[in-house]
Amino acid sequence: MLSGALALAGGFFGGVIALWLVLAPLFITVIFTIIYSYILYRNETKA
Repeated sequence: MLSGALALAGGFFGGVIALWLVLAPLFITVIFTIIYSYILYRNETKA
């Protein structure tokens, strides 16, 4: 939800700051999801 709010805020700014406000939360969310998914997968295969 925070990522969406930052992306929406990025729409009000122009230039490079808008790009960072849209892409930075997206990248953080993607990286977190990949790491979390891998941890869950590793725990499933151990059991």
